[in-house]
Amino acid sequence: MIPGIIPAHNRTIILVRGARRIVARYRQTAPYRFEVQPATNWMDLEDDARQAVEDLAGAPADDHYPCPDELAARAEWADA
Repeated sequence: MIPGIIPAHNRTIILVRGARRIVARYRQTAPYRFEVQPATNWMDLEDDARQAVEDLAGAPADDHYPCPDELAARAEWADA
C-alpha cells in the first residue's frame, strides 16, 4: 500500500526493500504498463530517503512510498 497518492507530475518513489531505501521512479513502458527504475545515484540519496520514509511512516514495511519533491529533484536517471 502506498500512503497517499503519487502525483502525475512526480512519479518518483522511495522503494523500501529490507534495510535499503532506493529512490526510483515509475517509468511507463507501454499503455497501462510501468516498471520501477532506480535512480543512478540512489546510493548517494539513501540517507535522505531513509529519513523521508521514517518521517512519513515511522518503521516502514517493504513497499513503495511517495518521494518528497526536493529529494526527487536530486535523482539522476540513466536516460537523462
